[in-house]
Order: sequence, then C-alpha cells, then structure tokens
Amino acid sequence: MKVLLVCVGSRGDAEPFVAIADRLLQDSHQVEFVIQPELKELLVPSSSHSANNNLRVHEWPFTQYDFYKYAANPSKGANLEGRLRFVAIVADCIGELVLPSWKMVLDAAKDCNIIITSALARPLAFALSAKLKIPSVLIHLQPLVPTKLFPHSSNQDDFIETLQTLEISDDAITAESGLEENLETYWTLEQHQHDFLEDRLDKMYKEMEIEPKMTFTALRTILSGNDPSVFIGNSFFDEIIPRVVDAGPNVRHISSLADHYIPQGFEPPQNVVDFLNQSTDKPICVGFGSMPYSQVTLILKALKRLDGGQHRAILIGKALELPKPEDKNEDDDHDHDDDGLSAWVQTNVLQAYSLPYAWLLPQCQMMLSHGGAGVTHATLRAGIPPVISPLMGDQFFFAELLQSRGLGARAGQSLSTATEDDFVQAMEKAMGCVDSAKQFGEEVRNQPLGVDNLMNLLLDAVKL
Repeated sequence: MKVLLVCVGSRGDAEPFVAIADRLLQDSHQVEFVIQPELKELLVPSSSHSANNNLRVHEWPFTQYDFYKYAANPSKGANLEGRLRFVAIVADCIGELVLPSWKMVLDAAKDCNIIITSALARPLAFALSAKLKIPSVLIHLQPLVPTKLFPHSSNQDDFIETLQTLEISDDAITAESGLEENLETYWTLEQHQHDFLEDRLDKMYKEMEIEPKMTFTALRTILSGNDPSVFIGNSFFDEIIPRVVDAGPNVRHISSLADHYIPQGFEPPQNVVDFLNQSTDKPICVGFGSMPYSQVTLILKALKRLDGGQHRAILIGKALELPKPEDKNEDDDHDHDDDGLSAWVQTNVLQAYSLPYAWLLPQCQMMLSHGGAGVTHATLRAGIPPVISPLMGDQFFFAELLQSRGLGARAGQSLSTATEDDFVQAMEKAMGCVDSAKQFGEEVRNQPLGVDNLMNLLLDAVKL
C-alpha cells in the first residue's frame, strides 16, 4: 500500500502523522509525506526505510509562522468576532497557503492508494481524492464531527457543562441522545468556512479539472460520515470525550495516535538518564511546546515553593530555557538569584530541549503543560496527573474537563496570565489526583494502540 500523508499545523499536529508514518513503514508500506520544513526533523526513518526508498518527504512552501500573517486582518469576515473571526483566519491560512500548493501535493500523490490528511489540509485532500478516485481519511485530534451529543468545543462553557453531565457508557448514549441545537453549533462554523473559501476552492477545482466542484451539501455529507470515499478518524480518548454515535458509518473511533510513540533508534541523553537515576523521587516535567512563554523564573519559583522545594523538575523546550549567568542584570525578569533560587535550581532542575514524552513521562510524577492534545494524551497514558495552563483552542476544554474528572488540575485562566500562586495551587491539587491518573493510565495501556486501529481502517478503506 502506498499512502499519502498530508499534514499542516504545529508540532502537535505533525507528531500523530509521524507516528502513522512509522507504523506504515514498519509494515513495509510506502509513504509520501507532505510536511512543513520546520517540522521535518521529527521524521527519523530507519536506515532500512531509506534504503528501500519507502519514505519520501515533500516540503510545503510555508512554515507555521506564515499563519500569523492572516491573524490580524482576515480577507473575509473581518467584521466578525470570536469564533467566526477565527474561522475566517483559518480559511485564509488554507486558501492562501495550502490550496495554491496543489500541484506539488498532486505530484506526491502519484500512484498512492489512499490519502490521510490533517484538518487544515482537508479541502485539498478531498479534491485530490475526487480527482484520483482514491479514498481519504481525515484525522481529527479534536471532537469536530457534528453531533447532537454535545456542542462544538468553541462553545466552551456549554461544551464542558454538557460533557460533565453526560454519562459516558455504551448503554447510556444512543443515536437519539442529545439536542438538534448542538448540531447547528458545528454546521454554522462549517458553513462560514465554506463560504469564506468558496471562490478559492472553485478556482482550484477548475485548475485541477475536477467536476463537480465542492458544494456545502457535499461537504455536509463528508463531515457527517456519509460519503463512501472519505473516512473520519477521531483521535482522542473516548473515556474523556464520548464516541459520536449519531454520525454516519465512515466516522470511526481510533484513539490517540502519538501517545505511545518513541522514534526508532532513540537514545536518551546521558545527562537526562543520570538526572532521573539520582533519586527514587520522580521529577515534575514542565513543557509548553511551541507556545510563546517568557516567564521561566515564575515557573522556577513555583516549583521551589511546592512542598518546600522537595521536588525536582525537568524543563523541556527553548521557551523554558534557564537564564544564563552572563544574561543577568538588575532589570532582567529572568533573575532567579533571590531567596536561594539559583542554588536550588542548580541542584534540582535539568534543562532538556527535545525528548519523546512517551519515554520521559512514565519516569515523572506530574506534567505541567499548555494542554495540547499530544502532550495531554501522552500524560494520561503515562498515568500521571496533568497540570494545564491553557493558551488557545482545545487546551481550555482539556484543562477544565480533566480537572472536573479528578485526573488533573488547571493552572490559572490562561498561560499568559497565570501567576506563581496559580501554578503552586494547581500542582498541589494535582497531587491529590495521583491514584485516579494512575488507574486511567493502566486502562489506556490495556487498549489497542491508535495506530493499530488506524491500520485496520486503512485496510478496510482500500479493500486490501
């Protein structure tokens, strides 16, 4: 089987696709991978894969940072507010960056049997699927399939309140459950995105010589799981967000894709191994992914305050880079030399830049993060409490939902405004979630891997 992977987004969007590629290559399938240049380093193919030419990488002519060009003034819907304005911004990212690259992606798709796409690349993937007459699979890292069970997650308060009161069990949820008004919270957003993109979609379909063009009626059929050529894979734990049972037959539950993933040939840095082995007390892990953050001193002070500085910590990523002595001055916000903080950090804190969470987190006692889907699922699989200080999107509902279920804690209203007290209080609260998080992790680890579930879906889709 030859598979086209089409991924657009952040590192958190790319890592599940890297895990998919790894699983496909293990089974000797061929992979054409379209990815942003700044994320290509995530791909670590084995020598056998390279020798057999089973993996070919194609780079988008843009990076994640190009998305910000459209944040201030979307070309359509600039007068809208809130979630509809966000939809307008997303439409510009798709219409101005992704769709114009169709020739490159079409060339990569040559002789492929199936397409797997991320949400931001879906309009192009659907067009390729129609032109090449091959099936496609849309991977959802968030609950985006329209359903009566709960409203769209951008209706944050209603979404969380509904899930908190919804009994998640097979016999409690049926196709008749829920409210019609919940469905409309999805279709309203989809209608706006389609309208914002329509002229650019029509242009691409004409250039690609595809008939008929994509209509909103056709899109509704696809996104509700009723188009026989398009499958939708929901990639999140159904113990947290229930399965959508009122959608069409092509909506499938997959579960998380990258929560287990450790790159082949990974060797942990010796300084990390030594730090982990220094004590039987597991450290607290802190990482905010690609989120902008400059208050590392605040985090260090919170860690030192927790239980009188008894806990060690590993800081992951450049956003949490420890200040260097030569950078210190009287006005520097990173000055951490007061109240013995510098000495405490030197003894108890390790700086690391990139480690697979699937390897690291089982050796930690807690994870403090922004709450992205990838790190959250890896934390839950590891069986340790997540402490989430959210900044955008699904991070807010993960923070609130996991706290309400006794699995973790939320730190502050958002990462940009969270205080030292917010972090200390959240970590203290998470200490009381250790047993429930451990039990949840054991349950998850006893289930089939998401990548294995996806393989079954792919084989079903191509009828091999």
